[in-house]
Amino acid sequence: MSDPRGIAGLVRPRTPLTWLYAPGDRPGVVLKALASGADVVIVDLEDAVAPHRKAYALNATVDLLADTHPVPVHVRVHSLLDIPTLAPLPGLCGLRVPKVTHATDIHRIAGLAPGLPLYPLLENALAVEHAYAIATAHPAVRGIALGEADHPGRPGATGRQRPRLATRSLGRRGPRCGPAAPRAVGPSRHRRPRRPGRRLRPGPGDGLPRPGGDPPPPAPRHRAGLPPHSGGGRRGA
Repeated sequence: MSDPRGIAGLVRPRTPLTWLYAPGDRPGVVLKALASGADVVIVDLEDAVAPHRKAYALNATVDLLADTHPVPVHVRVHSLLDIPTLAPLPGLCGLRVPKVTHATDIHRIAGLAPGLPLYPLLENALAVEHAYAIATAHPAVRGIALGEADHPGRPGATGRQRPRLATRSLGRRGPRCGPAAPRAVGPSRHRRPRRPGRRLRPGPGDGLPRPGGDPPPPAPRHRAGLPPHSGGGRRGA
């Protein structure tokens, strides 16, 4: 009999590459995620669920995990109070725990869910600083992941710098670190979508050749401290 949780020394043939999140309060979407071909499906009880639907999402997830599934199912819990309800379910293969900041948090979580693989989420600068201690705090920790959406709001670095500094501090680019930690992907909120059929055209002074082959006009140059010449009147001395 195989162990769906991978606790009894079962080695999976390859590292999971796709970790698909699905909102816990939408069971139909979770079932579609299970049939999507993703390596791991993560039922989200935290950010993807509105506050007034948290209880319904937890109950729906309990019903889902009453049976095992061909695809490993993890749950990102909303709080530690969810863990005692979810831990005994046979269909649960892992817990993703947000807002972990210290190694002592891992020992507390492992006590609530003995034998379950744990994936702490590092969502602030303090957690990133303690990343190594968190990753090695308990044998149940199978990996750590960054909450990239949470880091830009923290003080001490700009929005672009924070995930980059956090990633480097975890050593994800190191040659001996093994597979990279799973990372959330999605559409950027800072890019303006391009209209269908619209093409970028070179403008004046951009250094790009014109369709006819003529060189682009030189960029306008003005004397320092003087406004551009309008064509009439006397130039400034």
